[in-house]
Amino acid sequence: MRIITTFLMMFLLIGCTHQRTYRDVYAERNYLENINLLATTIEGKSEANFKKTDAAQLRQLVTDVMNKYEDELASTNNTDYKKRIEIYQKLLEMNKRLSNRFYSAELVNFFDKYPDENLRQNIAKDFYDQGVNFETQNDYKAAAEAFSQASSIYQPLSKYKDSDKRAYDNAKKHATLMAEEAYQQAKMLSKNATLRLEYRQVAKYYEQAVNAYRHYGHYKDAASLANTYKRKGIIKVYGYGSEYFSDIKLALNKDYITFVTSPIDADLKIKITSDKEYKVTNTQIDMPNTRKVFDKYIEHIDAQGNSIQIPTLKDETYYTKLDTTNNILSLKTVVMMKGLIDFSDTMYAITSSYYENDDDLLPVAKREQITKLRSLLESIAQKLSSL
Repeated sequence: MRIITTFLMMFLLIGCTHQRTYRDVYAERNYLENINLLATTIEGKSEANFKKTDAAQLRQLVTDVMNKYEDELASTNNTDYKKRIEIYQKLLEMNKRLSNRFYSAELVNFFDKYPDENLRQNIAKDFYDQGVNFETQNDYKAAAEAFSQASSIYQPLSKYKDSDKRAYDNAKKHATLMAEEAYQQAKMLSKNATLRLEYRQVAKYYEQAVNAYRHYGHYKDAASLANTYKRKGIIKVYGYGSEYFSDIKLALNKDYITFVTSPIDADLKIKITSDKEYKVTNTQIDMPNTRKVFDKYIEHIDAQGNSIQIPTLKDETYYTKLDTTNNILSLKTVVMMKGLIDFSDTMYAITSSYYENDDDLLPVAKREQITKLRSLLESIAQKLSSL
């Protein structure tokens, strides 16, 4: 029984470690992987160990795969450019993989039938014809891409017809359509725009027109109008100098906000002031203490049998008066805004300690106050974004 079990385990182990052969891959219809696997196996043996059986296997496999692709081509409509291109590209991949190897001479039939130049010619032609077809459908983007692919695949040999020019012309037509669409959208929105938010949206559409046409020059007056409406959408803020000015700039660091140096030029003026009050109070507090006091007697029999009374103790709490000094710091911060938003708010932060003085308590209060202030300013920034 043990011998049978051992052989069974060995059989399972061999089955689990079985590596896929080129025949396995062929059965899965992964023909390019199939070619690569057998070629790699042969190359691993080196030219000196290259045998007639290896050559026969490789010739047969290449012929079989070539026939498969030829059958696919024969059953593919001439206007199914995508499918035809895919097949020719696979044949080109085969050509590149098998060229300039020590066994390449064994595959002369394949190389004579599908030389690199002819394959590139066929692929370029199908891309070119695909581009012409896209042109008739006014799909200029797809047409530009197809003509560009035709030029790219044929580039190692030469230029393919006028594919470069047609790629450029179609790309420009597509860019013109995109730019004009964005331009007209901006123009339509600008008619009813009154809010700064709406001006910024107009500017973005004009910028889209500029970017769409960037490779071909300026598109109408889109760049100028984009700058005009971008400026109209900016909110100008003036912050009065204070220790919190850096916090104001940090919270309002948005692309639609700019800080100005004069309150006269500002759409929104922000002023933040702070006052502190420091108090010292002397108080008495009751400090608890514990001591042992008599509780009761308990009876105990000694070694001679005599009865004796033994006193026991218990804990008693008592209080003593302790003079203390309590330090209290109160920080009051007032936020005032005028202009696009009229707003005021007062925030307080109070800290106290029996041990710390004014200098120690102030940073604690300020940290608490700055947290509240930044949250407030963030909400103001969000509100400004919708104005």
